[in-house]
Amino acid sequence: MGSYLGDETIVTATGIKGKDSEASTSNSAQSVDNENNERERNELFHIRMISKHNKIDTLFDSASQVNLISETIVKKLGLQTKPHEKPYPLCWVCDKTKLQVMRQCKLRFAIGSTFVDEVELDIVPLDICGIVLGSPYLYDRKDIFYRAKNKYQLTKDGIEYNVRAHKLKDNYFLINSGQMKRIVNSSKQFLIMVVKEKDPEKSMHLKAVILNRKSI
Repeated sequence: MGSYLGDETIVTATGIKGKDSEASTSNSAQSVDNENNERERNELFHIRMISKHNKIDTLFDSASQVNLISETIVKKLGLQTKPHEKPYPLCWVCDKTKLQVMRQCKLRFAIGSTFVDEVELDIVPLDICGIVLGSPYLYDRKDIFYRAKNKYQLTKDGIEYNVRAHKLKDNYFLINSGQMKRIVNSSKQFLIMVVKEKDPEKSMHLKAVILNRKSI
């Protein structure tokens, strides 16, 4: 509790949702909607940008206080770098893991066929994606995030652009029995590729099956 005036967080109600509208939605329909939206609620906002004819997986992350680019992308595109004007330590996960950010570069890129921009990025090792456009970039582009529609509105040179998340393709991996158990316990639906020997003297054949936990 504070006694200072003017330091409170202000919340203003703009409308009241009627009870009738809530009652019109059945529990079963609500359950289906919740399942359909579960992935979107937890997904990061990925986009696919293009620079020098290369597609780069990129994250919009308003929680990041800096704009970042992977060292790998810098080398791949042959970008010119320069010493960082204000070097700083970057912590990953815990304070024991510290990285000194020493260099930065500029990148000209396109999103789709109409949005072209340039941004200054700090160079770091990145695994999750090639580029992170953080709060500095999103602020400069007067971003508005529409959570339910999963899209960003960016403004550049007085023109508003709508940017929708890029749908990432599912990746499939070979796994061992222990990993299989964890997938079964944590997933409602999954794809199994079974390698079965038809005849010791003949070639192997593959069989793909989709299983539900209830069917196991």
